[in-house]
Amino acid sequence: MRITYRTVTWSWYACYDPARLEQLYRTSKTPLQVLTKIDGVWKDVPAIDRLWTVLHKGVLEAGLVRSFLCDCAQETLKKCKVPQGFKEACRIFIRAIRTFIKGKIPYLQLYAARHRFYESTLRYSSYKLTFLKDVLANASTSDIFTYPLSAVKSCARALIPNGDLMSSEISIQSRPEFQAAMKRYTQLLVRYIEGKRKWQ
Repeated sequence: MRITYRTVTWSWYACYDPARLEQLYRTSKTPLQVLTKIDGVWKDVPAIDRLWTVLHKGVLEAGLVRSFLCDCAQETLKKCKVPQGFKEACRIFIRAIRTFIKGKIPYLQLYAARHRFYESTLRYSSYKLTFLKDVLANASTSDIFTYPLSAVKSCARALIPNGDLMSSEISIQSRPEFQAAMKRYTQLLVRYIEGKRKWQ
């Protein structure tokens, strides 16, 4: 799918000024261009806005987005200090999601795996772990395009020290840890689109 000014303005209601959007989408863009273009008017477009654009329904395949969210969760788990039991529960659930992506289990079986995941992680209740649960819940929902960006943001928020988690959304998104994470997640998605990372 090529992304156009008409699409981001009239269909997706982007919050940018229309004149700014017209500059960005003077010509239509591919998802890869939206994620990687850094010259001219694109140089100051933040990663979070680029991800917001390409994670809309119809831009990328559902299986690719599910696999991408699993990758985000796995990268965050590597960088967070979490209980071993929680990490193991995530590993098992991610494996179930990837098995579903490949078409080897039906959605009802994935739904059952999500239920087991929630049951096995009830005793883990910190902010960071709640954010990671949200990511995997989104990765396993029947409509993957409901809240994919929220899932990615939850991954980034899990990397911020606990004392800052109750800050405003704007304050959190301005944190270096958050911005660096969003850039890494963007690079992960680029690898899928370029075919360097397989999701099927």
